[in-house]
Amino acid sequence: MTRFIKSLLLFFAFFIILYSIMLVIWAELVPAAYQKNVFTTAGHVKKRLDEAKQTSNVDVLFLGSSHTFRGFDTRIFQKAGLRSFNLGSPAQTPLQTEYLLEQYLDKLKPKLVIFEVYPMTFSIEGVEASVHLIANEEVNSGILEVAVEQNSIIVYNTLLLSFLEQSLGLEIKDNIVRKNERYIPGGYLERNLEYFDRTPRPKQALNYDEEQFKWFEKNLQLVKGRNIEYILVQAPYPKATYNAFTNLDEFDSRMERYGEYYNFNEAMDLDDSLNYMDDSHLNQNGVNAFNKQLIDTLRSRKPD
Repeated sequence: MTRFIKSLLLFFAFFIILYSIMLVIWAELVPAAYQKNVFTTAGHVKKRLDEAKQTSNVDVLFLGSSHTFRGFDTRIFQKAGLRSFNLGSPAQTPLQTEYLLEQYLDKLKPKLVIFEVYPMTFSIEGVEASVHLIANEEVNSGILEVAVEQNSIIVYNTLLLSFLEQSLGLEIKDNIVRKNERYIPGGYLERNLEYFDRTPRPKQALNYDEEQFKWFEKNLQLVKGRNIEYILVQAPYPKATYNAFTNLDEFDSRMERYGEYYNFNEAMDLDDSLNYMDDSHLNQNGVNAFNKQLIDTLRSRKPD
């Protein structure tokens, strides 16, 4: 019996070593388009997190999905006299936001936190967002908690691969790099000017995930616990997409209960073709207009 147990343990040890070697080879050599159950990462998350570690005392901190790092241009806020940092990440849900707040809120010390609340991120599990985060962050207890919470094979593979790469001293970098994008200090991702072709979308009702709302409430409590002001902002996206969602009134009602909330899809009348680059994101023309109106809103609001 003792011999059997020893053999079994040796088998598992050999399997783990072999699996780890194959995982590194697969991630390093196989093109991202052909990878399955191994992370692909984009959006310059590593640069953003590295810069966040060296930044403090900002006026405004932005958190949220790609609508955040593609929608809040730190240069525009700088010209308006506001030092800002954009801590958005691809498909970021409140689960990943909670980790980022725990890790970086006390370092960044913002006077105001702006949560970009895209309804879609409250209707998904967040596996993609966790992969982007884990692939680009140092492995720590918080990252382990995120992985366990997601409980997904691709997330566990990403965690193991990230640990191995860090242990071997390999450089972590985006494996989806777009030549038409440029990382701007402060976390914004600028893209060459493109236009949206007004592709219609079928009507759909979003199935909101109550777990994401629970995580969101934890996010708000973290900020409140530091006596930091916050506002909730739904950044604009094309009418073709916005009007396809049939239950956004429910989402607006919930956000209004959480605090000061601005839905810029209702406050602005942007052109789908001229102000967007795809069916979800503003182009630079749209960013300029949106950021100007947001800054005007910040200047006119009455502080708590």
